[in-house]
Amino acid sequence: MTVHAEWSGKLDSPDLPGAAALFYAVHGDPGEQFTLVANQSLALDAMYFIAVERPGEDAMGLTQNPAVPTEVLEILALRFPDEVDFVNNHPNASLARKRSLTAVNCSGYTLAKFFESVRATSAEEAKYHVLLDDAPAMTTLGALWSSVRKI
Repeated sequence: MTVHAEWSGKLDSPDLPGAAALFYAVHGDPGEQFTLVANQSLALDAMYFIAVERPGEDAMGLTQNPAVPTEVLEILALRFPDEVDFVNNHPNASLARKRSLTAVNCSGYTLAKFFESVRATSAEEAKYHVLLDDAPAMTTLGALWSSVRKI
């Protein structure tokens, strides 16, 4: 039995070895790909392969995985410019990408990571939420944040 066969039903395991992850990234069927991209412990080389080589529906599935690092998200943004909003709304998206989000469409976890990145105070977070209630629909997170923290 190869390492790959041993892991065929366990692609969501946090203990999935990198070699097996890469094997299924390359050769996995659609169901295996779906399970693999959701694995928060997925080996980085498998993530890179999926982001660079797999079809859009497989690769963009990585945007649903909260553990995907910024550099993999950047690859996805370059490969799939029509899907960039999914990348921008990922908690690990770059600060610049988060700032381009429409504020009302920013997920709670992404906003929390943004606040963490900019080291927002509790008062600034509260002011942001007050301003968000009255902001025009297409206001970006960055524009709204600039109203909170004036430089």
